[in-house]
Amino acid sequence: MTAVLFAVGLVSILSQVVLLREIAVAFFGVELIYLIALGTWLMWTGLGALIGRRSTVPEARPVNLLLLLFAFILPADIWLIRAHRALFGAVPGAYLPFPVQLTAIVGALMPVGLVLGALFGCAARRSIGLGGTLPRAYAIESLGGVIGGLCATLLLVVGMSNLLMGLLCGLIALGAYIVSAFANAPRLRWVSLAALVPYLPALCLQGSIDQALTRLNHPHLAMSVDTPYGRITATERAGQVTIFENDALAFETGGTTAEQFAHLTAIQHPHPQRILVLGGGIEGTVGKLLQHSPLEVDYVELNRRGFKSAMAVLPEGIRRPLEGGKVTVHFLDPRRFLNATSKRYDLILVGMPEPESGQTNRFYTREFWRLCAGRLAPGGIVAFRLRAAENLWTPLLLSRTASIYRALRSVFADAVVLPGVNLLVTASDCTLVRDPGVLSARLKHRRVEARLVTPQYVNYLYTNDRFFQVAGMLNRATAPVNTDLRPICYQFTATIWLSRFYQPLTRMKLPTFGFGDLKRPSLAWVGLGLIPLLFLALRRRSGLRLVVLVGGAGLSGMVFESVMILFYQAKQGALYQDIGLLVTAFMAGLALGAWLVESRLLRSGAVSRTPYRVGTMLVAGYTVLMAGTFFSLGGSGPSTLPIACLVLLTTGFFVAGVFVCASCAWRGLRQRAVGALYAADLIGACLGAFGGSLVLIPLAGMQFTIACTVYAALVMLILV
Repeated sequence: MTAVLFAVGLVSILSQVVLLREIAVAFFGVELIYLIALGTWLMWTGLGALIGRRSTVPEARPVNLLLLLFAFILPADIWLIRAHRALFGAVPGAYLPFPVQLTAIVGALMPVGLVLGALFGCAARRSIGLGGTLPRAYAIESLGGVIGGLCATLLLVVGMSNLLMGLLCGLIALGAYIVSAFANAPRLRWVSLAALVPYLPALCLQGSIDQALTRLNHPHLAMSVDTPYGRITATERAGQVTIFENDALAFETGGTTAEQFAHLTAIQHPHPQRILVLGGGIEGTVGKLLQHSPLEVDYVELNRRGFKSAMAVLPEGIRRPLEGGKVTVHFLDPRRFLNATSKRYDLILVGMPEPESGQTNRFYTREFWRLCAGRLAPGGIVAFRLRAAENLWTPLLLSRTASIYRALRSVFADAVVLPGVNLLVTASDCTLVRDPGVLSARLKHRRVEARLVTPQYVNYLYTNDRFFQVAGMLNRATAPVNTDLRPICYQFTATIWLSRFYQPLTRMKLPTFGFGDLKRPSLAWVGLGLIPLLFLALRRRSGLRLVVLVGGAGLSGMVFESVMILFYQAKQGALYQDIGLLVTAFMAGLALGAWLVESRLLRSGAVSRTPYRVGTMLVAGYTVLMAGTFFSLGGSGPSTLPIACLVLLTTGFFVAGVFVCASCAWRGLRQRAVGALYAADLIGACLGAFGGSLVLIPLAGMQFTIACTVYAALVMLILV
């Protein structure tokens, strides 16, 4: 059963990556939906582990049937996710009603989640029946997860499409089924090979199938490619090319947003000689900036594969400026580029995506603006864009914009805000020009050719009532400052998106909290005091006590992992390859912890008492790790890849160690502990994914969130 358990762990992580990437594309890359999908996945897997939990018969047949079922459910789920808009009658490019979106996510993830949860339960019970132990089964499954995480990362790096990755994942499960059938069902060993028949043509035609599935939502498809940062899709019709990132509209070649961004920023500077563009260059911004006759332009692009693919379909007018001359293209994370370069620029244009996630929010924080300020020449200017509203600003929109604006003003002495559907903000340490006559004269002198940005348009922007109204609103706003450690902005953005479906949310003032709220008596104090009393009451019920202990370890481990990944993103870059390695390090810690702790318990000779003693040491060590991380976040923290991986590996070690202690302390048949403890681990992780990513981190900040996990670990000591 070792090979089967290993295969279960491998396909669990690999299929999770495949389906979550498909959901990210199908729901326009909105992080709120992505996090809901992750939590839903953990929930269904946990519930699947409860299936057959009272069974003690170690049969091979259920394991084989579940492996075969998974191999054919996974491709069907990929089709369902891509086709769900057409199935529900959605207008192309429009959102489905939010309850329908939730139904689609829950329905799509339910079959795979339940099958994988039940598969581990059946395989672990069979392993125990054959003389193994639950900790050993957990360790082998986690080791398979390590390889699955590495495969998901490496296959993405070499350019494999998400559909092909899903087919290979199903093929691995099918291979495990065939191996198990040959070993345990001699009469069916050759019949089992027939399951390969549908897979062979699908693998040969996967490219055509991938394009056909993409055309369900993009009938005029010109190009589609999976990259480490999302799926880039291009459509072409009547000479206009439209680029989508995760199916959300990025830009179209017939628009005027590029010239607005480039020209309105460039005329703020009297002589822009050196210009830095951080993202967004393929929509035409770089070509427009060349009309201002700079000496050189550095363009930093995060997504090399997406850039190369888009260049093949873009019009020559956008493509030619990026292919040489004064323009140098750098494929690097923008924050890493700002840290690495020693150049000084007259203009820095930030064309990164909206701050809708922890990944993109890092380009709109106070720390990022400090990096930009350090790379500006005297009198230099930084500029960025945000989606806003032409006339009516809701409280949520004002808070979101103000959190970024306050972060900007904490670094720069002056800022100018040009209102509109897309808000354009420029900032500098020097006083910026607000006289439309001066700006129009610069536009004429440079002989700029533009369809929209004319002297009359410039005069209108700087003299209309909204110019003064929006500036006043932002200066009076009291929203929290958006920082790396407290990324409040992307929570505002997620709530703004949710308000499209529930309009009362537009008038809601999003609450925030932190250490200051603990200085006064409140319901929080009552809740903090009741948790230890509840845990004391649980000590009398051995089984429930162990279930809550494992669930608490899974919850705190997921919250802590979320903080570490988000902190690493903010400091080192949103490279999916690195994030995959961080998750793999956590899985490696699970495997190592399950193996080492079980060995220590089995050698002790006093299994009835040793689990609690070792569990106490593990929870105490876990508390020390989190407390040390809490104090380090104020400085550099675990921001380098080796240190971050080491911290996550240690975290996984402690979480798995608690699981092993609970399984060894379980009274009764070990087979019955499988469903209860594994389900508690996954459901606790599900709650941690929701609570940490959607509530604690954005509303309270990373340090407060880790402080909460330290408190939770201290309370867990009551149970051990």
